[in-house]
Amino acid sequence: MQISLWKKGLVLGIIVLLIGISIVPSGGMVIKKELPTELIIYGPTFGEIGISYEYNFYLFDSERCDFFLLVDWGDGTNTGWMGPYVEGEIATANHIWYDCGYYTINAVAKCNDSNYNASLTVAITDGNYLLDENFSGIFPPDGWSTNSWTQCNLSCCGFEPPCACLFTNENFSNYITSKAIDASDYEIVYLRFASEVEIYYPNYCYFFIKCRMNETSPWKDITPWDNPIPGDMWPDYFEIGINFGPGDCGDALQINWTFIGYYYYYNQVCLDDVIIYNPPNNRPNTPIIDGSTKGKPGVEFNYTFVTSDHNNDTVCYYIDWYSSGDVFCTDWYASGEEVILNHKWPEYGTFTISAMAMDSEGAESNWSEFEVEIPRNRATIDSFIKFFLDRFPLLEVLLRAINLLR
Repeated sequence: MQISLWKKGLVLGIIVLLIGISIVPSGGMVIKKELPTELIIYGPTFGEIGISYEYNFYLFDSERCDFFLLVDWGDGTNTGWMGPYVEGEIATANHIWYDCGYYTINAVAKCNDSNYNASLTVAITDGNYLLDENFSGIFPPDGWSTNSWTQCNLSCCGFEPPCACLFTNENFSNYITSKAIDASDYEIVYLRFASEVEIYYPNYCYFFIKCRMNETSPWKDITPWDNPIPGDMWPDYFEIGINFGPGDCGDALQINWTFIGYYYYYNQVCLDDVIIYNPPNNRPNTPIIDGSTKGKPGVEFNYTFVTSDHNNDTVCYYIDWYSSGDVFCTDWYASGEEVILNHKWPEYGTFTISAMAMDSEGAESNWSEFEVEIPRNRATIDSFIKFFLDRFPLLEVLLRAINLLR
């Protein structure tokens, strides 16, 4: 997914065209059209952990000033202020993500006394792809089938051509079906792709997704016929999770796309960068601990532990009642299920309960803490005084005498 030199040149060429002066003849006058200042980010939106990716930053600036750039990578790190970059220069920065998840790149360009912002969301996985298809080879790809789609030399949502294209026709069942994908080890996979729909306003086209477990099983509607995806709300990038449930996934997975035009036809549809992958396993949220903050020695108190897991995995809890390093592990519980445990402290003092959650894939949360105070009670103090006076009876006489002299 590295950006090639010719692609950089293409991007720069497009940007130069955007910032050019529009010359419009009007009564012998030349009109200069000023466009607003804008920061542009260009780079991959999908990647793997541990791989360096390059991103380009360009300040489209009507004032044509030099600028400084700061990039926050969304993982707690940033580049610091870089530059200055001269007007028209493309700033380049590379980054490596080490955990699976979604990250939002936030960039700030400082030009004179003004700041300009831009953002880009990146999905980082562990590289566990079931399918990665960009339609750059023989069409349709090996194992795929279609009745109307064709390969065309168009750019789809910023991806390099070629891509899969569907042009206006009267066939209302324009399907394209992926090859069989082995998904037997997973309960859930994600389908992600880029698409553009060009329609005649105010006309519509609708998009449906089906899947099936293997080549002989029936198709299952993922987007039902009474709730399709309309073309007038089409996103540049589309992603949907396909959840089979425990034990329901067969030996293969097939995805079926169907575009339907109603009343008026769409002009063209393009599809590119189709990816089917096992989703990243994000760590559970930090557990929440609740219960009594004060107590008595030797008396049991109930404490509640709960967390949620982003992948809805089952979780167990590691608990240290004294924060002493003596940790025990609970049974497995559903994400979001409250776990009630009891504990008693044999002596007075201030104790810190520590808890950490781990999901069934081995991802661990941060530790949380909860402080409990077991104070000396009055009865204990009175018993100690009585014991002391019984041992030293003359001290009691002395104390009474001191009290009479007040």
